[in-house]
Amino acid sequence: MFRTRAVRNMLDPVWREQQEITGFSSNQQLEFSIHDNDGCLGKATLDWCRGLNGEVCLQDSEAQAMLRLKVRHPMDMDYPMGPPSEFKFRAQRDSKDIKWGMRLDTQNTTRLLVDRVEETGPISISNNELLLEHRLKKNDLLVAVNDVTGETSAMMTEFVEKTEVTLTVRRSVEVFVDLERESVNTSLGMVFPSKPKGTSLLIAEIVPGLVHDYNLRQKDESLQIQAGDRILAVNGEESSTSEGLMNKLSDITGTFRLTIHKMAPASSEELVGGKAYWYYVN
Repeated sequence: MFRTRAVRNMLDPVWREQQEITGFSSNQQLEFSIHDNDGCLGKATLDWCRGLNGEVCLQDSEAQAMLRLKVRHPMDMDYPMGPPSEFKFRAQRDSKDIKWGMRLDTQNTTRLLVDRVEETGPISISNNELLLEHRLKKNDLLVAVNDVTGETSAMMTEFVEKTEVTLTVRRSVEVFVDLERESVNTSLGMVFPSKPKGTSLLIAEIVPGLVHDYNLRQKDESLQIQAGDRILAVNGEESSTSEGLMNKLSDITGTFRLTIHKMAPASSEELVGGKAYWYYVN
């Protein structure tokens, strides 16, 4: 009934396309399928519903992949409200000797990045009791731990000393930016930590160069690259270390694509104003 345009060189493609479907009745299902050059990567089915703003599982996919969808009945003015961009998450353990079951990236001095959630541990136990939109997952950002904010070292102390934590979790979004570099002598316009760590590359500062010029051309602030954002991939290729990403960028020339990880704002005004935050608004 409908085919989107192709989205190339993106590990997490976003189409942002709308289509009106007629003749869809309560005894029918809609089928969504994702394809690449080699064939079908997975399918998802959706029963008739008045509206939806959430995730559906891709069946028959090799990974536990999800498809984000918005569905609106033609008689309704708006889509249903999206999942929260900020929420509280609680977990507890029996003693301080028990590990929480997640790996945190502390490169940013004001917020923690969830680099991995283990299949076992207090975090996993809490996840299993919650709906998908309130589960803690990779690339979530922690802006407070037990109301402690401001410094990641102080937040990490809460994890060490407490047996119960209440986390203020902020969801993230991915933005894809195409840049062109004439030579290795052309400044990228980004400053990175002197000793990067983790699997993503923190952007510590924006300076004159390619990124600065891109930001001037891009009027939508949600699509701009800012200090505190992270680089997840270069030309669709991730790395096991942040140093690996920095090495990819050091000698890259020509046209290349960056996958940028950004924190979604909590206020509804900022969400509505940014194209990158489409999933969290109606």
